[in-house]
Parts: sequence; C-alpha cells; structure tokens
Amino acid sequence: MDQWEETPNLDQQRNTFRDFLRNPEQWSSCHILLGAREGGKAAELLHDLEAEYPGGVYVHTLGEMDLVDGIEQRRMISYLRAQPQLHALENVPDGRVLELVGGYPGVIYRWTAEDARGTARILDGLEQLVEDANEFRYRDLEELLRNLGGDGRKLAARIALVPLVEAADTWRALRPIILTNLDPNALDDLKLSNVLDKGVEVPSFGHTTRRDAARSFLGRRRTEAIRAEAEYLIPALARAVIALDASAISFGEALRGLRDTAAQYNLGSLPLALCEMARTLFGERPSSFECVIEGTQQAIRSREAGLGFILAAGLFNTLIHAKAEDDLAHRDTLLDELRALARSYPDDAVVRDWLAGGLYNTLIDTKAEDDLARRDTLLDELRALARSHPDDAVVRDRMARGLFNTLIHTKAEDDLARRDTLLDELHALARSYPDDAAVRELLLMLHNS
Repeated sequence: MDQWEETPNLDQQRNTFRDFLRNPEQWSSCHILLGAREGGKAAELLHDLEAEYPGGVYVHTLGEMDLVDGIEQRRMISYLRAQPQLHALENVPDGRVLELVGGYPGVIYRWTAEDARGTARILDGLEQLVEDANEFRYRDLEELLRNLGGDGRKLAARIALVPLVEAADTWRALRPIILTNLDPNALDDLKLSNVLDKGVEVPSFGHTTRRDAARSFLGRRRTEAIRAEAEYLIPALARAVIALDASAISFGEALRGLRDTAAQYNLGSLPLALCEMARTLFGERPSSFECVIEGTQQAIRSREAGLGFILAAGLFNTLIHAKAEDDLAHRDTLLDELRALARSYPDDAVVRDWLAGGLYNTLIDTKAEDDLARRDTLLDELRALARSHPDDAVVRDRMARGLFNTLIHTKAEDDLARRDTLLDELHALARSYPDDAAVRELLLMLHNS
C-alpha cells in the first residue's frame, strides 16, 4: 500500500492490522508492505505497531539514494542523459549532475515530468526544478493557478479542499456537490490548461506532492477563494449525510477532512461543529464538547435547513463520548441540545429518533448513578414522545426498552407493584401494535426469565 498516509481512516486500518498481527500463523504466507511519509500520523501509527508487535512489524526509514557506488552513479547519469528533454545536461560534468540530484529521487521526478519539458531545456531551469523539488513547490502550477479566475478558480479550490475526489468511487458520489453552480466546461478547461491531469477521468492535480503544493499555494495567495469555497462545501456535504449507510461515507470523510480548514479560516461555530460531528460518524471523539454544543445552538438560532441528521447524530455520538469519560455535566447538556434540536426540527423523524436514543441511553445510566427519580422522568419523556408520534417505530422501540429495563430494575428494588404496572403497560403496547416484533421479543424475554 503506497502513500498509506492518504488513507481516509488510518485508525480503522491500524486496528485491522492488529487483528492480523494477533494471529500471524493464520496468514503465514502473507506480508503487508506499506509506504508512508515520515513526520505524520501514519508514520506514528506504524512506529507504535512496531513497538506493540516486535518481530511482526518492522519499520525501515528510506534515506537518500545510495550513489556511493560508481556503477550506480553511472547508471543514473546514463539514464538522465538519455532523456530527450534533458539536453541541458549534455555538457554538464557528471559530478555536477550528482550534486544537483543530491540523492533525492524527487529531483529526477521533476526533471522528467511531462509538465517540466519547457523548464528543463536549460540548465537554469533544471536548477530551478531542483530548488522546487526540495521545497515541494511547482512553479509552473503556481503560475497556472495564479492566472485562474471565475469558475476555474472556484473549481480548483474545491478540488484542493477535497482531495478524496481523486478516487473514482468517491468522485461519483461527490461530483454533483463539487460541480454545483459552475460552468460545465470548467473541469475540461482545468485539464486542458494542465492545472489538472489530462490522463485520468477524476479531477487530480497529479502526484500527491503536486496536489499539496496546489493547496498550499491557494491557501497563501488565494485566501478568499479558499474561504468562500470551504463555506460552500461544508454545509453542502453536511446536508448530503442523511443516513448511516454506505452513501454517507464519502460525504462524511470529505466533511471531516475540512475540519482544519474551518478552524484555520475561522469560519464560525457551525461549520466547525459540522466537521467535528462528521468525525463522530467514524467513532472519533470531537475536539471539544463545547464546539459541538455551540455549533448546534448556532444552527437552531439561524434555522438552518437540511442539517438535522448530522447535528442529531453528532450530538448523540458526543453524548456517548461524554458518558464514557464520566463527564455527566456535558452529557446532560448534550441531551438538552438534542431536545432543543428536536423542537427546532419538529417534523424531522430522524432527529426525533436520535433524541429517543439519547433519552434511552441516559435512562439506563441513571440506574448506575442511583438517580431513580430522573430515571422515571426520562421514561415519562419517552412515553410522551411515543404518544405524540404513535407511528414512529424507532421511538416506540426506545420507549418499550425503557419500560423493559425499568421493570427489571424495579424487580431488583423489590418494588413488585411497580413491576406489575410496567408489565401491564408492555402488554398493552403489544396489543396496540400486534405487528411490532421488537415489542413481542421484549415480552418473550420477560416471560422466559
């Protein structure tokens, strides 16, 4: 796996590798080779795996090209002199060629790249490419980006902000969002002008270092373009997340990838919170509970449409993180925000269902916290929600489970009268909804216990 640092979910893959490494005898003929840049999270995770599984994981640092051997030197120089676009090396001594390359393969890549044909014709151009390679710059690309305007600049900024579009499957999902309100010819124009790679269907700046250079340049020199396109992309991607299924992966991955941009450009509490909430869809903890809360409050104040699912899912997932950290104050605040969100989106069944999940989870927590009065209050709240929305099967399920668990608790508390009352309520619920298999299953569990 080359360029492993580009993997959207490094933590998830790291856990897969752990499963592999726990039972290596089952995979005796299999080896996994990864390439990753030093200095980032990917390299850190690989070093951690090496420490965790000594003898099963080996990290090797790739240094400079080994050009000490004279034979290797001559092979490389012969290769370079044979390249049609490197005529400028014709009268350059071998020692100077070695000095220019400096043991860095990136120099050779820059010299021989198709888009460097003009620059590589003269020695000054080759020297400039050496400097650019070592600084990770593409001056030809910078010049093209500097001259872009209108929809071409907008599209280049969007592609730089959402590098996931370079994957074919992801591009098919994100294409409508990336190209919305732009001239249909903008994508072709960027390819024809060599801003993007002509050889692939998906929009790509080419090599990852070239893409990173494009993003860096636009961030430095076209700040307002980056800001404007990020302000468009974040809510657009958030509105596309409407269910926890495969369709949400591309939108969620792209959205959480914009988190640092939202913070860097101070886009506001709501855009930052939407990116943080996207992280929770992948099991990650948001950077702060306050960020999620402030973003939700902003969405409610501004009456933002179409964001109900991701806001409710983000609040629910963050509530779980707060409970896991025994931060009950934030857990309760997050539940209050779920309530407020449900009031703000009264006709959104998905928001209501997440609220029912939050109420049920907190109800379960109150037993361990020995807060039985609050348990009963939460159960009453679930009852009221179910009465208000009798056709909502998810709400009914959470309410039935609340009855079931409270019934179990009252038995342990030796409150047999309350137990019988709750059992009667479950029976009545089953009679009212004879086709609800979940309610029937709960009753069967009680009768078999």
